[in-house]
Order: sequence, then structure tokens, then C-alpha cells
Amino acid sequence: RDPYPLPDLVEFGQFLTAALTFTQCLANIKVYVNQTLQLDINKTILESHTIATPKASSWWKNDGALISSSTGMFVLGKGSDLTQTSVQMTVSLRKDVSNPDSAMETSTVRARYASAMVKTKIPPDVEKRIIRVTKKNPPKELTVQIFLDAANHDEDDESLTIKRNTKFNLNKLANIGTKQSMASKITDSFSPTPGSGRIFIGFRTSQTTGFGVHLAAPLMPTVEREAIDFVDPALREFNSSLLEVAGILMRLALEHEMNRIGMLWEENAEERKQWEISREEEKRKQKEKDESNTKSGGNAAAASSGAKDTDNDNDSIAGSLFGFASYMARGFKSTVVEAIKTVPEILGEDDETTELLNPRDDRPLSMEERDAIVLMKAFCARPSTPDDLVGQYLAKGFSRCLPSQTPPVLTMDGVVRGKDARLCHHGLEAFGVPNVVRRVVHEN
Repeated sequence: RDPYPLPDLVEFGQFLTAALTFTQCLANIKVYVNQTLQLDINKTILESHTIATPKASSWWKNDGALISSSTGMFVLGKGSDLTQTSVQMTVSLRKDVSNPDSAMETSTVRARYASAMVKTKIPPDVEKRIIRVTKKNPPKELTVQIFLDAANHDEDDESLTIKRNTKFNLNKLANIGTKQSMASKITDSFSPTPGSGRIFIGFRTSQTTGFGVHLAAPLMPTVEREAIDFVDPALREFNSSLLEVAGILMRLALEHEMNRIGMLWEENAEERKQWEISREEEKRKQKEKDESNTKSGGNAAAASSGAKDTDNDNDSIAGSLFGFASYMARGFKSTVVEAIKTVPEILGEDDETTELLNPRDDRPLSMEERDAIVLMKAFCARPSTPDDLVGQYLAKGFSRCLPSQTPPVLTMDGVVRGKDARLCHHGLEAFGVPNVVRRVVHEN
């Protein structure tokens, strides 16, 4: 028999990680070539807990979470039917396939799943039409799962700090792609980027969700199983309602994770306070050192500059008189546009102005901030492709879940609603304004 050509292990590994995305029982895949282990992919469950459904603040207010579709066809479960699981994907790949003694390089990535048991209440007329098209009864219960990225808790994720240091580390930014290992290329394909989440109907399709979130649900596909069927009226109603429930699950997962981040942020407040105190102490010592150096240099130059003071005073007086005469000669011809200046134009472009408008913030990103960045990037909606109806139905469910509340955001004072948060602008965070989003978090 002719030997089968060996596929590219990076592309093959990316295919296998996609196959492991929503598997329940399969957790480990090993690839051997000539009885030598070349690729090892392992998915490990780290923790699992129940997602709490937000309740109404009082009996006369309707500000609780809606857990059913607008048609009433699907209803999310509660309690143990609504769970979230954190997993870790570890990929080990041999550097040289032709050399069995070469070392294995390893890359690790974390992710989180949210799963919900959904009960169906399909009207009899719609059920008959579905049976006529699909030749089978619709399910009484079904499972909806979403998958999204999570920040790495074990290593420093440089991708979250690139934008913060782009001005100073352009060489580092240019070399990031060249230093990426083959194993990390496989793990990077495991997590969806913003707007590139895929729909899984048994296996991955070409349809995107418009979020940085993968979705697995028993949707009714087209014949080739590459798209969702929105042509048949009965299947369209079924699929649109199920996508709406999936959007509700996304919102509940976001609320749950941001609440967890808010509690961790409050617990670690003392640690951040101690870091700020030590930083202020370092700034004070550096300032005293600079003042002493300036003072010693100023005493040495005082004797040589004394003879020039009289000439400089005369020049400054003459320059002032000339400037005043020029101003009066021009008259009052300045327009409103010329009179109105921005803050940098008024204060200048010196170091003190830069420090005022862009306060120094060199505190490393905390784990809570990394998680919040990943979450907020994942739920920034973009048009879904090739069918934009998918993203519209998901967004409809996402907004219907808590219609009276905006999504949560992490600020310097903790997690607040988006309408109460403020963006950092010209050093706003340095003036004690509450609920300001930290600059490095906003830039990422």
C-alpha cells in the first residue's frame, strides 16, 4: 500500500480542537506517527457552578430576567439546569516530526462554557408543519451551550497589554507573530475572536454568531447542514425563537461572570491600595532626588549667569512691548473658532501637561481586569455572516433578558451598569470622578 501523506499537524490540531469544543465525553486526543507521539490535546474541567437568574427587586417592579422567548416556544431552566463550567485546553506538539527524540512544546488556554436545559412549548399547528418537513417530532427538551474565551490565570497574557505600550514597544509588537510557537497556533484557534463565533449544529458551520462566542444548539439546518433554515415558515419560527433563547443565555452568563469579577475586585481592594501607597513613596523619593540634583547644578551655574541677567531683562521688556504693539495693531479680528482652544493648546505640550491629561498608570492588569476585558470584547456585537438574521435574533434575546438594565462594566470603583460608567478622557480619572473606566482597560 502507498504511504498516506502526513497532514500538517498545526492544521490537523486546529481541526481536532474544533471537534473537542462541545464534546461531553471525549476529553483527550493523541496523534501517533510511526508509533511516536506527535500531538497530544487534552481538555480538563476546572470548576463548575450554577448560574443564578436575576430576580425582580420587588413584587411591583418588572426588572427581573426574562427567560422565555417572545413567542413562548422555549423556556430556560433554572437552578441546576443553568450551569457554567471552566475548562483548560492543553496542547503538546513535537517540534520536529522527523526526529522522535525532539522536545515537545506545550501551550495552554482557558475557556468557559454556559449550558442550559430548555423546555419546549411548541404550538400544535407549528409542530405539525415541522413534522411534515423534517419527518420527525420536535424535542420536548433540548440543551443550548455557549463557549467563550477566558483570561489565562497562570501566565502573563501579553496580548492584553500591547495597546497600552504600543507607543514604546513597536519592536516588540512587530515580533509577536514571529515568536508564536506551533502549539500556541493550535490553542489560539480554540478560542473565538470578537465577532467570529461560530454556530455548531453537531459540528462547526460557516455561520458566525456576530459575538466572540460559539453557540451549540439543535437548530434546524439546511440540507447541506452549513446554514440555518430560515426559508420554511415553521422552521424559521423554531430557529428564530431558539436563537433568541440562546441570546438570553449569553446575557445571563455575562451577568454571572461580571458579578463574580465585582466580588473579587472588592476582595482585592486592599492589595491595590498598598500598591498605590508604595508607588507614591517611590515617586516622592524620585522627586527629592531630582530636586537635589537640580539644586546642585543650579548653584554651579548661578555665577556664570549673573552677568547676563540685566541684558535678558532688557530684552524681555522690549519683547513684551513689541508683542503688545503687534496685538493692538491686529485689532479684534479673532473669530470664535480661534478663541476656543482645547485643553492641550491652552496648557501646552510639556511633561506636566502630559501627566495631567494622561495620568501615569503603571499598575499591572489584575486578573479581574483581564477577565473583564475578555468578556467585554466577546460581547461586542458585529454583523453575523453570511446570514445577518442570526446576529439579530441573538441580539434580540440578549437585550430582552434584562430590558431595563444596561450590561455591566468594570470601572476603577467596581462593577457598575454601563449607563453609570464613564470613559476616561483627558485625565478624568485623576480628579476623583466615580465609576471611571481605567484607561488601559478601555484601550484593550
